[in-house]
Amino acid sequence: MKYSVQSFVEELLESEVINSETGQKIKEYYQQKNQTSSGSRMLGIFGVLGALLVGVGLILIVAHNWDDLSRSIKSILALLPVVLGIAACIYSLIKRSDSSTWKEGSAVFLIFAFGACVALISQIYHMPGSLKGFMLTWAVASLPILYIMPSRVSSLLYIAGVTSYGVMAGYDGHDYGWDRYGHWILLLMATPFYILLIQKYPRSNSTFFHHWAIPISISILLATIELQSNEWLFMVYFSLFSCFYLLSSNPHLKDVGLFANGYRIIGSLGMIVILLICSFDIDSSELLGRIGSVSFYFSFLLTAVAGYLIYQKMQQSELHIKDYAFIIFPIILFSSAASSVFAVILTNLFLLALAVGTIYKGSEENHLGIVNYGLLIITTLVICRFFDVDIPFVIRGLLFIGVGIGFFFVNYKIIQRRKSLIE
Repeated sequence: MKYSVQSFVEELLESEVINSETGQKIKEYYQQKNQTSSGSRMLGIFGVLGALLVGVGLILIVAHNWDDLSRSIKSILALLPVVLGIAACIYSLIKRSDSSTWKEGSAVFLIFAFGACVALISQIYHMPGSLKGFMLTWAVASLPILYIMPSRVSSLLYIAGVTSYGVMAGYDGHDYGWDRYGHWILLLMATPFYILLIQKYPRSNSTFFHHWAIPISISILLATIELQSNEWLFMVYFSLFSCFYLLSSNPHLKDVGLFANGYRIIGSLGMIVILLICSFDIDSSELLGRIGSVSFYFSFLLTAVAGYLIYQKMQQSELHIKDYAFIIFPIILFSSAASSVFAVILTNLFLLALAVGTIYKGSEENHLGIVNYGLLIITTLVICRFFDVDIPFVIRGLLFIGVGIGFFFVNYKIIQRRKSLIE
């Protein structure tokens, strides 16, 4: 049961635990604390937005008269924002070291100024190159800013830049060596900053954004390890999403809000989507033939990591059926080699068990969002079978009615339970 500061103080006053003077001091303290926190957060946001708008404005002004300028003037104008950005960063570190607004704003301005400078110099002097090479140069040049300033927004921009470079290089299908795996090294270089962020600012919104940015980036880039072995990629991705889901129970992530924990949501949704795809048909005829591929070794590695994470979670809390998914999915996948029909039936039963387990967990935690997520899994499964199986329309209609009644009944029971707790 949650209390506001106001109601908590009133309760202490009624119980005569504190006097009215102490109660007033507590109220004033939290009121001042909330105002300071909110003010600094808004100042930081507007500082970053201001840096972006100034940068865009300068680009538009210069672009309007660009063709009338000489090559030397163009070069000076291209380099000027970088010089201003470096000067702003130095000023922030020396004179404004206690201001996150100055640090974030100057760092973001410098990152965009450098990107614009590289693009303009290449255009002025007609230097050959590709968008992939440009993104690589931009990402490498942005990396020191994360640690020198340090800047949390710059870290998010860096992750986005590395992901963009990885998509351009890794999904090409023809590049090997650095172009195929270099983005993993670049992403790994941001890990110390991410760990430092979790330790220093565990409840910061920027940390919550990183909890989303990191798993999204890894999920996008994972397919670049081997584009040809599609059969094992299913296994690789399922193991990865299992790792995300198990990692979300880590002490640093466990107590954050549901929507602030990107690992839990991405991991859970990823597993459900893969199982829904496999609930139609599973073709693992070439699975055994590709043992020894890069995807095979990655799936083995990620499964081992998931095993370690579930062992850690076992020491801390009770396990949910979804925690065992990385063990059950390989059984489903390999059973399809003997009978695809049996594997499909097993997949549908496992999805149903996951949905029921999610509904039960949400009911135990008195969380409507988790309960409705479990009901949504059942609804999606029913819709999939609606188009997949030759079932009479009357039975299909009854299935939808049953799911609808389930939605209403479970939500009604939880709302009634909440009302009884308040009363």
